This record gives sequence, C-alpha cells and structure tokens, in this order.
Amino acid sequence: MKDKKVKYFNLARPIKAFLQLGIFFVSLHILCSLIIDVFNTKSFIRLAGWTTGYMTKGNFVNARLNFNPADTVKIYKNGVANIHIGDDDRVKFQKNDSVRESVINEFISSEDKNIKISNQVVSSENVQVRVHSKNKIHNIFWSITGQLNSLLTVLFLLILTKLTNRYMDGEILMPRSFKLFSFLGLLLIVKEVFMFAIGIINMLIMQHPNFFTSSSLDNITYQYLNVSLDFSNTASLSSIGIGILIILFAQVLKQAILLKQEQDLTI
Repeated sequence: MKDKKVKYFNLARPIKAFLQLGIFFVSLHILCSLIIDVFNTKSFIRLAGWTTGYMTKGNFVNARLNFNPADTVKIYKNGVANIHIGDDDRVKFQKNDSVRESVINEFISSEDKNIKISNQVVSSENVQVRVHSKNKIHNIFWSITGQLNSLLTVLFLLILTKLTNRYMDGEILMPRSFKLFSFLGLLLIVKEVFMFAIGIINMLIMQHPNFFTSSSLDNITYQYLNVSLDFSNTASLSSIGIGILIILFAQVLKQAILLKQEQDLTI
C-alpha cells in the first residue's frame, strides 16, 4: 500500500467490507438455492420454535403488481357477488332479503375527509412471487434464470470491489480503470435485457394471472379484488439509460486523462 493515503480512505474501507459481505451473502444464497433445487430439500429450517426460509416450494420470479380492489361489492345469499369498480361514485345498494352483505372498499385520509384516493394501485417497481409448476421444465428454467440473475449481482459487486481497491491505491483515474467502469455499465444493460427476455418467456408460460377467492365448501370462485401480475414489464429502462451514461462517461473521462497526460509530456 502506498504511503500517502487517498482522500476518504477511511470511508472506502467500510464500503469495501460492505461489498465483500454482499458477495458472501449472495454467493451463500446461490449455494443454498442450488442444494434445494438439486436435492429437492425443504426450503425452510425450524430452530427453537422459529421458522427461517420459505414454507412453499418454488422459485422467485419478478413481476409488476396491479392492485385495484372493487369499490363496492354486493354479496347475495346464494354466494353470487356483484362488483362495481369506479373512481368517482361508489354504489350504495339497498338492503333486501336476497342481499347478504354490501361492502364498500376505499382509502380514507384521516387528515382530510374531502380527499378521494383511487383504489387503483400500480407498482412501478418489481415484486417477487414464488412459483412452482408440475412441469419440471418450468421449474428448471426458473431455477437457472434465478441463479444467473444472482451471478450477475455477484459480478456487479466484484467490479465495485475492484474499483474500490483501485481508489484506495490511488489508481482510480488510471486509463485501465475505465475498462471496469465501461464493463459496469455494460453489465447493467445486459442485466436488464436479460430480465426483459425472461419476463417475456414467463408471460408466455403464465400469461396474465388474476387473483381469485374460492370457497372450499360451495365450490364457488369469487373475484373480490382486482389484483393481477404482469411478467412482461419487468425490465428497467432507467437502469439501461444509466448503463449507457456510465459507458459514455467512462470513455469521455478516459480520453480527457490521456489528453492531459500527452500535454504534460510535451511540456
């Protein structure tokens, strides 16, 4: 290590340790997932009355969540439900002998009763759902893509760790460091393109699932909540844009440093 420490050297050390810790935990997650998938073992552990892990079989898949509960649900005594979805006026049904229940779902602001909040909630970020299929090919596909996604995360953390090392050694502005910056941006782009391709395949496998409630006694299926999952829109355009900007910035800064070095040599 050089005698003269770079600025914020003491801050870089815990950042490096945090990155290394992230690599360890993600790698441990990959190892545990492989063991569960290969040997078909339980994905949870019970210790001293506590349960750690996942009680259900399957692998995690990214999706966008659309949540739009009915504004009014009118339930008849025969189990049939009349659902009304509307943002402005909620229907208030008259009570009669055939109606068992009439329910109004709404967000209520405790600060201002005059504010109306729509029931339609759309997630702009991905959520993770655990899926399992009777088709083993589907499970193998979800397992492989999940591990590849985790490996890309490990690679991303490794590059950041290497860049942190070069900063601590005072070599962050050397031309060779900008190859790592460019690779970091390229990795962001590849990851999102990978997520987009996987999302399309998952959409073809699972289509556009909606949430239903089924009675175990009457064999009747209800749809009180308008909740659906979208697997085809899981890529982030902002991450792709950031990746492109990182590559361009790395190349521009590299050329500027090379030009400065040439000017210093001529002087």
